[in-house]
Formats: sequence, C-alpha cells, structure tokens
Amino acid sequence: MKAKELVKNGIFYGLGIFVLVMFLLNQNKMKGENAYFFKAIDSNAVEFNLKSYEGKIIVMDFFGTWCPPCIKMIPSFVELSKEFNQNDVIFLGIHSVGNDPGNSYLKAFATKYKIDYKILHGTPDIEKKYQIESFPTLVIIDREGKIAHHMSGIHGKKQLHKIITNLLE
Repeated sequence: MKAKELVKNGIFYGLGIFVLVMFLLNQNKMKGENAYFFKAIDSNAVEFNLKSYEGKIIVMDFFGTWCPPCIKMIPSFVELSKEFNQNDVIFLGIHSVGNDPGNSYLKAFATKYKIDYKILHGTPDIEKKYQIESFPTLVIIDREGKIAHHMSGIHGKKQLHKIITNLLE
C-alpha cells in the first residue's frame, strides 16, 4: 500500500472511531435529570401540555419525516404503544424543528405509517432542553419526572420493551 493510501485510510478509520465514541458518550447523557415539561402544538393544531402526564412513563421519539432511521423505528414504536396502551405509559412523536412539514403532511405521514400516538411539532426550546443533536433520539421520563433514558440512534423493540417494563415495576 502506498503512503498516501495509508494516510487516507488512517484518517477515514480515525474519523469513524471518533464518531462512534461521540455516539456512545451521548447515550444517557441526561439520565437522572429533571424532565422539561413543555407545551407544544400537535398535528391537529391543538395545544398539548406534557405536564398533564406527569406521574406517568413518557416515551418521546424525536424524529424527522425525512429521516430513514427514524422511519425504520416507527413500526416498533407503534407496536409498543399498542402493547402498553394503558394509563401508565404515553408515547409521543416530536417532529424536528428544522424541517416542519405542516399539519396536513404530518397527518398523512401518520396515516401512511399507522401512527396512533400523538405527533407534536418540535420547538427550538424543546430540542435545546432535551439536547437533541441527532435523529432519532428517544427520551424516556419515569414516574418521578426524571429522565430515565436518553438514547440516540435506532433501538430495537426488545430493548425498549425491557426499559419500559422495568420502569413499570
């Protein structure tokens, strides 16, 4: 291998390792912090107040309709929302503030992907308070109003099921 290729490969792999380390460091970075109870507008143009769900387990999926990994997670999120369809757990989709497609598009998107939980319009304040740096990001709030999990990237249904089940115990 030529010296140029070695340098190029070293930079490429070094960058990959850096990205992986940064990803791992950002997992559960807010664990144990108090949740931010916000107001937002849902896809039906109705004000939603997260505070009214205090004392319940709140599972928030920060996503974008333009985001392939976000779309890949939706079926698991829908299945879990049906499975835990009870008074103790609420599921929310919070759309990226950077690319808000409007209510009619979000409703059509929800229909296409069979989303039966509320979709909220994100705001810069919500994304800042929850330190949303990439999509998808899941934030799970426990019954005491503390952040139990803050996870970037795709997560499996089994992993999320276990987290929610443990919080219900």
